[in-house]
This record gives sequence, C-alpha cells and structure tokens, in this order.
Amino acid sequence: MIGRYTLPDMGRVWSEAHKYELWCRVETMVLEAHAAAGVVPADCVEPVRRAAPPTPEAVDEIELVTQHDVIAFLSAWADNTAPRSAAAYVHFGMTSSDLLDLIDSFRRGRRRPAYRVHTISGYDARSGVRLEHERLDSAPQLVLVRLGPDAAHLGQRVTTDH
Repeated sequence: MIGRYTLPDMGRVWSEAHKYELWCRVETMVLEAHAAAGVVPADCVEPVRRAAPPTPEAVDEIELVTQHDVIAFLSAWADNTAPRSAAAYVHFGMTSSDLLDLIDSFRRGRRRPAYRVHTISGYDARSGVRLEHERLDSAPQLVLVRLGPDAAHLGQRVTTDH
C-alpha cells in the first residue's frame, strides 16, 4: 500500500504484522478444537496461545530459506513458543490455502475492529466429543477443522460484529 494514500486503520488491516496476528488466532482455534477432540495433546494449547505472533522481519528471514510464506510463519511462531515442542501440532490437518484464503477473505470484508465468533457445534465420531467454542477476535468465514477421515467437520462460523 502507498503510505500517503492509506488511512491508518486500513494500513493496519493490511499490514504484515496484523496478518500474522490473524494467522495466529486461526491456528490457535484449530489447535484448541483438535485438543478438545483428543486428536492432539491438550497441554500444547496454552504455550501456543501465549506465544507472541512472529514479526514480519522474523518471517521474512526464514522465508529466504524456505521459500514458503506459511512454513516461514509457522517456524517463526514456533521460535516464540516455550517450550518450542508445544508448537509441533500447530497447522495439523490444515493446508496453506485453508489459512490464506480464510484470512484474505476476512481482510477484504472487515468493517470494524470488533468481531465475534459464533460456533456451530462439531462432533468427533472417533472420540464421541461434541465440540463447542465461542471466541472473540477471529475471521468472517466458516472455519472447517478436519478431525480425521472418520470424523465430522467442526465448523466455526465467524461473523463481523456490526
């Protein structure tokens, strides 16, 4: 974006730092859903939730080596996670497109800074766990968490708070 033509709020929405904050929120929601279903260890969620989003500079440095923006982001975020091993399950069951498409559509449709997640319950057929979450500050789309070949999808409907 060209700085002199960009309003501060719009510049923030489209900044790399904000993009990584949003990626962290979505990845954390997915990790929470997997942990609630017993698919990943529950003790990996809190360290990931506490980890600061990576800086654009840290992601750029790693991307010079990986040549992949999402892998660079995940590596830089893992570096901010203590213990780092807790980040091993982040992005589990997702593709890069799951993350990129969701956040791009969110940033294009965002109207105000405040937004809320309304969860559509999911069910994990393997564990029999019914999943329900309500979180603040996410994205205005449907997040589908694949819980495995024998499981139903967990859908999180995320809408802007108008």
